[in-house]
Amino acid sequence: MHLPGALNCPRSGAPVALLFIGLSHRRNAMPTSVTPLTARSQTLVSAALVAMAVMGFLPFLEVYAVRAPLRFAELPWRYDTMGILLSTGPNLVILLGIIGVIGAVVGYRRAVRFVAIVLGVVAIVNVILAPLLLLDYFQMRRLVAQTRVPVFKAQFVKTLLASAGVAAVSAWVALRGWQASESESAGHRRTKGEGLVVGQAEGPESKS
Repeated sequence: MHLPGALNCPRSGAPVALLFIGLSHRRNAMPTSVTPLTARSQTLVSAALVAMAVMGFLPFLEVYAVRAPLRFAELPWRYDTMGILLSTGPNLVILLGIIGVIGAVVGYRRAVRFVAIVLGVVAIVNVILAPLLLLDYFQMRRLVAQTRVPVFKAQFVKTLLASAGVAAVSAWVALRGWQASESESAGHRRTKGEGLVVGQAEGPESKS
């Protein structure tokens, strides 16, 4: 019996570590002053962010196309599918991190919040799938030839460690991104209210 190829995770540990270090350089990911952009530049940046977001979710569509129809009752299918989903985590975190950094630099608060929400979901999914993969591993190991068990075990451990790393990094970046978007929103509200005089409402001048 061949080993499931789903557990061959990409070697993305180093980029994820660099992303983690880069984002932890400052407490708030959103800068105090953003880079001014022309209208054309804003359009190009927005299109690039949308394109990268779509690219980040294409692997999940490919997984569905390849693994369809759904057969959750079949152990090999379920084990391979969970391995494929977990193996896409590192690349997804890197791509979303790039989107978040670009959004922070140009002042797109909604892009940073979007990244924070998606990474929070990624962390939750990894926390749920990892224990399920562990349970299926003990059953799948019985179906693997004894000569292939060491390789099968090594692939499983690699996937499980990658999933744990993705969950931790995703949760941390999601929390920081949400805090940064909240602080930037509060900063906008404070700046908007600085020009108001006490007792004077915003809008048309009140009658004397």
